[in-house]
Amino acid sequence: MARKKAEALPYPNPEMWEIKGELVQETEDAILLIIDDDEYWLPKSQISYDGERGDVVTVSVPDWLAKEKGLSDGDGGAYAQRAQRGASATSEPGEEDAPDAFPEGSNNLVLDADRTVDITLTIIAFSEDGESATVKVEGGEPCELSMADFTHDAESISEGDTLLCHVNLLAAMAAGLVGPDAPHADKGVTWLRKDKFERSFPLGDEEKLELGNRMAEAQQQIDDFEDELAGIRKEFKAKIELQQTILSDAAKAFRDGKSEPVLVECDVLQDWNTEELVFVACDDGVELFRRPMTAEEKHPTLFTSAPGGAAPLGEDPRKRHDIPTATPMTWGHTCVDCAHLFDKESGQSEECATCAQAVEGGTDNWTARRECKTCNYRTMSVKMPPCSGCSRNPEYQGAPEDADDYWVIAANSADANAPEDETPPESDGKIAGAATGAIQ
Repeated sequence: MARKKAEALPYPNPEMWEIKGELVQETEDAILLIIDDDEYWLPKSQISYDGERGDVVTVSVPDWLAKEKGLSDGDGGAYAQRAQRGASATSEPGEEDAPDAFPEGSNNLVLDADRTVDITLTIIAFSEDGESATVKVEGGEPCELSMADFTHDAESISEGDTLLCHVNLLAAMAAGLVGPDAPHADKGVTWLRKDKFERSFPLGDEEKLELGNRMAEAQQQIDDFEDELAGIRKEFKAKIELQQTILSDAAKAFRDGKSEPVLVECDVLQDWNTEELVFVACDDGVELFRRPMTAEEKHPTLFTSAPGGAAPLGEDPRKRHDIPTATPMTWGHTCVDCAHLFDKESGQSEECATCAQAVEGGTDNWTARRECKTCNYRTMSVKMPPCSGCSRNPEYQGAPEDADDYWVIAANSADANAPEDETPPESDGKIAGAATGAIQ
């Protein structure tokens, strides 16, 4: 049922009684009077008065309403006189013996009359005259509450609605909606104990200066730490980049199946058929690189042979095949495999200058250079016969007395151009057969 403005009840020609009291609160539909220390809510639709809140006013009330409220004609006259005397005493500060305007505790009552408390109410029913409503709080008992004692923010209310209402504190306490311990009730203040709690004070100039210096020092430390951090980052970035390079190189070598190039000792040979310079690894005779000879490199020297000389280059390494054959014939008599090559800087220039290897028609001063790289077995595995038992093998691990000198002159034939004492030893079939199948 929607809230409606209260209308006068149909009492014919009621007698009007005059009642005096202090107007302490006024709403749209009712006023609150203090009469003889008691409070009364009177609906505006049934009364007439002239005054504002805080005034002592004379109110004309129908006899039936006065009787309903427990009032009689002329009530409140003595209370009004005391209120007027109290007002006079307040305006004249010299009269210290003037009686109090209100009895003890009445000031609190006046203050409490202006207070409201927020309560969620459920509207159960409205009275027939629309002046009150039966309401209840959750978990509480129904009670009667004057429509003038509460307001709400809804446009209209009906029976069964549950909404937040702003209820007059005194009316709520009288109806039992709130107890004496309600948050809005003024229960006074009492001392409990002494304790400590945090409190902030305004800063002085010296304190502000100290804080400013502290801020500047902290900022300087931050800047120094950031610079140090930047340096550390650069250092570790360089270390990370180095490791990334190592990782990339290792990954590339792993994918290619070959190690990184390293410098190895090579024999540099002149291929006069192709006029190219050939780099051959000394350890295993693998051709590593060849390039065209320069004009200077084509000129004969003391340590090289011109085309048609006594030391032919031999088979073109590019035409070799990894097919097991008999012990291959390596390079012939050349300065490279001559023993004088080591002494070319210590007085051997005359013998080299007159040697048939360098000068046509000269004396053959070639001397065998007895070492593995000049041996006819130099392409054999050092761990297989005959190299495994040779005294010139640097990896020989047997007893010295058990080793034999299997060095064979590196010539087109085993005994060609060899001195008598350098004729290759006769090899039995067992060694020859092992040599045939052990070529690298």
